Amino acid sequence: MEQILYQSAVLSASPLLSVLFLEKSRQLVTGAADGQVWSFTLPEDHRCHLVTKLDLHKVQQRHQRHLDTVAPQTGGVLGITPDPVEMAKPVLRICAYDRWLPDIDHGQQSVFPYGIRFSVYAPCIDNSWVWMGSSDGLYLVDLGTSELHMTLLFRDHPNLSITMAGSWAMSQGLDNSMIFVVTSLFEALVSVLEVRLLGSGSVDNLCQHLEGLSVMPSAPLIPESPLNAELKKKGPKPPTKTGKRGVKEQPLVFHTQVKSSGYTQSPRMTMFSPKTNVQKKTPGPTKTKRKIGCLVSDYPGDTAAPSVPHTNLSTVKTPTPVCCAQYSGDGKQILCGLGDRSVLLYKSSLTGTPAVYTGHDKAVSSVAWSHSRQWWLSASEDRTLRIWPTGSPEPAVTMGGDEKFSKTIRGAQFYYLDKFLLLASGPSLHLYLYHLDNTQDDIKRYQQRSAIKLTRCLETKSGTDITAVSVINDFYSYIVLVSGADRSIQVLDMNTGTVASQLPDAHSRAVHHITQNKGSMFSSQTPDSYNLFLTSAVTDGVKMWDLRTLRCVRRYENHLNRCHPCTAAFSPCGRFIASGSEDNCAYVYDIRSSSYLHKLQRHSDTILNVTFNPATPELLTGTLDGRLSLFRPGNAAISVALS
Repeated sequence: MEQILYQSAVLSASPLLSVLFLEKSRQLVTGAADGQVWSFTLPEDHRCHLVTKLDLHKVQQRHQRHLDTVAPQTGGVLGITPDPVEMAKPVLRICAYDRWLPDIDHGQQSVFPYGIRFSVYAPCIDNSWVWMGSSDGLYLVDLGTSELHMTLLFRDHPNLSITMAGSWAMSQGLDNSMIFVVTSLFEALVSVLEVRLLGSGSVDNLCQHLEGLSVMPSAPLIPESPLNAELKKKGPKPPTKTGKRGVKEQPLVFHTQVKSSGYTQSPRMTMFSPKTNVQKKTPGPTKTKRKIGCLVSDYPGDTAAPSVPHTNLSTVKTPTPVCCAQYSGDGKQILCGLGDRSVLLYKSSLTGTPAVYTGHDKAVSSVAWSHSRQWWLSASEDRTLRIWPTGSPEPAVTMGGDEKFSKTIRGAQFYYLDKFLLLASGPSLHLYLYHLDNTQDDIKRYQQRSAIKLTRCLETKSGTDITAVSVINDFYSYIVLVSGADRSIQVLDMNTGTVASQLPDAHSRAVHHITQNKGSMFSSQTPDSYNLFLTSAVTDGVKMWDLRTLRCVRRYENHLNRCHPCTAAFSPCGRFIASGSEDNCAYVYDIRSSSYLHKLQRHSDTILNVTFNPATPELLTGTLDGRLSLFRPGNAAISVALS
C-alpha cells in the first residue's frame, strides 16, 4: 500500500527538475527551473524541515565578488566572466561529490573542510559538496555553507562544442574526479567531460596570503607595536630648591625627634601588677591550608547539549529587553544589561536577589568581565562607559559622553589579559590604557584617582561604522574582529596596528553580532579550533568562519531572525552552537551539521541573547520581554514548568 510520508508546501512557481538524496546526512535536495535549490532533512519519523535554501544566480554573484576581492581576475577556470544578460539557471541535475578526507595522527584527529581539526571525531567522507548541472555550465556548491567553490561555464571555454546544455549525467570517478555526460539543447551533440580538482584549482589557494592569520600569536611583539604601550605612573615630586637661606633654629640633637620631658603627661597611677591564674592554651589540631579555588574541575567534553529547562524568571516587573548577558570567567556570576538602563548581577543558579547597578541614561548595550574578575564594565546607548569594582555600588571610572564619542559605543571589552580597554564608536576602534583606583578621599570625593589614556585609534578601511567587535581576553592574542555597516568583516592585527584582511559582503545585511570560539579555563581545545568565529545578521542566519582562510565553513539558518539583533554563542567545549530566534525558541546546533540539534521552546518572547556557562553545561537565554531561562542537559537537569 502506497502512502505519502511527507508533503511540502508549494516551493516555487517553476517546476522542480532534479532531486538528490544524501544518504549519509539524510538530506533531500531538489532544484527548480528558476535556479532555486532547497535542502530538507529526512529523519526517521519523516518530519522533514528546511535546512538550506539558495539561489544559484545569487550564489554565483557572491562568489565572483569574493574572487575580485581576493585576487585579480585572470580568466580561465577560476575567473568568471560576468553575465552580459541576466538569465535563469535551471538546475537540471544534482550529484553528490564525496571527497575522502585525509586522516591525521593515525585516527586521533580528522580534518574537515578548510583545515578545521576536531580530535574527538573519527575520519569520514565529506559529502556536503554537490555538483549542479545547469544550462550554462557546472557549479560545485557546498550545501553546508551555501557557497560556490568552482564553476565551469561553457562561454569561458570556446573549444567546447556545446554552448547550451539540455541534460546532464554525472558519475563519481577515481581520485576525487567526476565524469559528466552533457547533451546540447539545440543540436544533436553529446560531450563527455572529466573534471579533476587539483590543488591549484581550489578557491582556497587564492587565500594563501591569509594563512599567517591566527588567533594564537606566532611572533613576538614588534618594538613599535601599540600593545607595548605602558601607562607611566606618577612618582614622588622632587624636592624644591629653597635657595640660600639662613639656618633655622633646630634642637641640638643628632636626630629629628626630641623626646618629651614628661611635664605635660599625667603621672602614672597604676603600678606593676602581676598576672595570675593564667590558663595555658591547649594546642588544637593543626589545620591544613587548602586553596579550594585551585581545585578546578574540567568541563565535561562528552556531555549532551543543554536542552531541558531548569529555571525561568523575570528580571523586572515591567517587560524590558535583555540587551546583553555574560558569565564571569569562573561561571559563578551573570551580568545582564537591560533596556531600562540598569545592570543586574545574578548568581549563576539565578537564585536570590540580584544586585542592581544604575547610572546610565539609556539602554545598556554591552557588559564584560575582566579576566581577573575584580572589575566589570558596562557601555550604554548614552555613549558612556563605566568600570565597576566587583561588589561596589559606585563605578571607579566613568568615561564618554557626547563630547568624547560622537556615536554609540559598540563592543566595549577588556583586552590583552586586562591590560587594555577596547571599544568602537563610529568607524573608529579605540585602544586605552587604564589604571583603576577605587580608594576615595572623604574630603575630596570628587577627585577621580583612576587614569585612562588613549593609546591608539584605528579606522576601518572603508570608513564605515563598526557594528560589532570581538576580541579574546583569556590569553594573549593580536587579532581583533570587527564588522561594518557595509556588510564587511575586517581583521585587525593589533601587533602592527593595521587592517590585516577584509572580507566584503559577508552577509546580505550588516553583521550585528560577532563572537569567537574562546573556550574557557575549564576546557581545552585544539589550537586550530580557536580560529573559528560566528557572525549573525538579520535575514541571513548565522555563519561560521575560519580565520586562516576567511571563508565560511558552515551556515546555520533554521532559526528565525528578521528584525531583532539575535546573538549566537559557542559552547566551551566547541561542540555546540546556540542561537536566539524570533519564534520564541532557542536553537542548539551541532557544529558539524547545519540542521538544529535541539529546539528550546516555551519562551514568552523573542530570544535576543544566548550564552553558555564556562564551567558547567548550562545555557542561559534572555528574551525581549526581560525573562531569563536556564537550560541543562537532560541527564543533569530537573524539568520545571516555565511560568
